[in-house]
Amino acid sequence: MKTAAATPSAKGTDGHASSVCGIRLNASLKMFEKKCKIATLILTDLKAHGELIRTHTDDLYYFDRTTKAPWPLTSEDFCSPLYRKFRLNATEEEARFVARE
Repeated sequence: MKTAAATPSAKGTDGHASSVCGIRLNASLKMFEKKCKIATLILTDLKAHGELIRTHTDDLYYFDRTTKAPWPLTSEDFCSPLYRKFRLNATEEEARFVARE
């Protein structure tokens, strides 16, 4: 198990959380559009700081360029900092949609 110091960074949450909040509050967007915009925002951020990898066995990982470590996308060590950074809750539909994407 990786230590908390080695997990993907949750710094800079205010700007990302504000963006997610702005998308959620946009009354002109339908729920599906909101989910897609939030997923795109998160994927863009992930790609800016690392690489998404699919193995030949269909396992999914995120390679963080800062920590130089691969993170299984389903691991709590990966998800918790990500949800904290974007102020998502694992029980919310947006978070489940992002996880599926």
